[in-house]
Amino acid sequence: MGRKKTLVILGIWYAVSILLLTQIHSMGMMWVVLLFWGLGLNAVFPVQYAMMADHAPKAAGSAMGFLLMLVFLGSVPAAPLEGWLIQIGGGWNSYSGYIMGFFVAAVASIVAMILQLFTKDAKSNVGKESYQGHKMLQS
Repeated sequence: MGRKKTLVILGIWYAVSILLLTQIHSMGMMWVVLLFWGLGLNAVFPVQYAMMADHAPKAAGSAMGFLLMLVFLGSVPAAPLEGWLIQIGGGWNSYSGYIMGFFVAAVASIVAMILQLFTKDAKSNVGKESYQGHKMLQS
């Protein structure tokens, strides 16, 4: 399927999962939605790291470190933004501020998914070395 298509699907999965968080009305539903969300969220990182390694095979460690730095830098404005949304949505005792935060996160996921459409899948080098070694052993 390719890493690009996988990341696009996972971006949609993530946006749907976040929107489902706004519909939780019971403890059982919370567990189901959080499990669904977690499966999609945790699937993104290995695909992203593999894509980075494909695009920068000689500097894979640096590329992965750069990606991780961007993830953490992106989380810096998230807490103040969420606090502001909660505040303008009625304060800590009102649901509407939290719901607005979920919608902003879903929109951010859709934007990331759209940006992913402009990337290219690189040729993977995974397994080629072992295949060449296997061919040498047979001759």
